[in-house]
Amino acid sequence: MRIVILILLVLLLPAVLAAGEERVAGKPASVQGCLDQEGPDYVLKDLMERQIIVILEPVGFPKQQFAKHVGTQVAVTGTWAEDLKTVRVRRYRQIAPTCKVEE
Repeated sequence: MRIVILILLVLLLPAVLAAGEERVAGKPASVQGCLDQEGPDYVLKDLMERQIIVILEPVGFPKQQFAKHVGTQVAVTGTWAEDLKTVRVRRYRQIAPTCKVEE
């Protein structure tokens, strides 16, 4: 039972972090999720529903750097853009090698 609860917490944490953080343009943003590509954009999706949490806009590095991390769990930090759906990413790091949900 404890393992099931732990797994649920790990899986739901990215969505909770994104949903619980106040989104104010220009203010700090810190979001975790599954890195994916949607058309020309790179996005973070939640692990369970695979719904888009945020759109990623790199600052100080080329967008193509995200390509090598597609399909992995990452944590990004930066600031909220004016649309409040986009994070201007200053830093990111891989936190898990896949987005696979462990059962």
